Amino acid sequence: MSFIVIPPVVDVITGTDWASVWASIATGAAAITGIGGTAYLARRASNDAKKSLRAASDDAKANRVAASGDLQASIQAAAEQLVTSINAEDRRAYIAEKRRIYASVLTAFNEVTIAATAYRVARVGNDDEERKTAVARQTTAQEGMFQAIGELLLIAPPEVAGNAIALQGALIEFMKSSHAGAPFAGPEPWAIAGVRDALLRSMRVDLGEPVGTPGQTGEAQD
Repeated sequence: MSFIVIPPVVDVITGTDWASVWASIATGAAAITGIGGTAYLARRASNDAKKSLRAASDDAKANRVAASGDLQASIQAAAEQLVTSINAEDRRAYIAEKRRIYASVLTAFNEVTIAATAYRVARVGNDDEERKTAVARQTTAQEGMFQAIGELLLIAPPEVAGNAIALQGALIEFMKSSHAGAPFAGPEPWAIAGVRDALLRSMRVDLGEPVGTPGQTGEAQD
């Protein structure tokens, strides 16, 4: 019996396949590089997005601050304009009220002057009924004068108030003289008219109206 001997097969590596190795390494490196590049781009995009968001937020904040500043300035200007308008309106209302009071005082003085003159004329006559009627009118006029003067003193400047009190005193003296009977003493009618002119002139000055010479109070000066 004969035996057949089969020699073992021996793989002989004649050398390393470096091309394949380097190809694998290159592929891996490329993959790693690609992953790294993607991560870098992602980080960069994220940073850019954050910067853009921060810039947009800063811009929005700046716009809000600017808008708030503009709104506050607008509100302040509107408030100042309103205050100016209110002050001007208050001033006009104040002057109108003062004009009304001055006119009332002058009317009251005119009534006293007329009533006092009528009583003095009646005083020299013999008609008792006429004198009673005249003195009743004079008393009513005098009460109206006192009331008007009281209102005037609340708003009149010193010169106007002083002239009004002077005219009131002159008229009272005139009435006292009439009650005493003839011969009549006290201020003459022309003196009372002079005090009235001084009062009217000071009133017009206070109201900002043109002022003329004494006796021509309603005419403007040249």
